Order: sequence, then C-alpha cells, then structure tokens
Amino acid sequence: PTELWRHIFAFACTDGGQTGCALSLVSRYIHECSKPFKLRSVALHGVPQIYAFSALLSDAPVSLNHVQHLFISD
Repeated sequence: PTELWRHIFAFACTDGGQTGCALSLVSRYIHECSKPFKLRSVALHGVPQIYAFSALLSDAPVSLNHVQHLFISD
C-alpha cells in the first residue's frame, strides 16, 4: 500500500538526496510514491549547485518542496 511506502521513504530519504534520486529510477509506481520525499534532505556543494537548486525549487510545485534537512558547503 502507498501509505506503507511513504513511511519507508520518510526514513530512507535522509542522506543528502541520493536515495530520493535512486528511488525515482526504480519504477513508475515508486517514482510517484517517492516524489514528496525526493527533496527531504539536500546537500549542496558550491555556488553552482545552490543556484541550480534555487531554480529547481522555483519550478517545482509547492507540494514537492518539503526540504527538512539542508546542508550547504563551499
């Protein structure tokens, strides 16, 4: 069930974004279920990534912009 997958994704997507990206490649079903968690934990390294992430947030629907953990370094 979708509700169970969402609980799993909530715990799995806390690593800087790698798991969220990987989940989106598993299947169409998992891609759709994991969308809200894809940006839950984000690590940005350098100014170019910060600008790219800003553009991504500007273009993404508000329902998918649930960043809870943000790591920024240069």
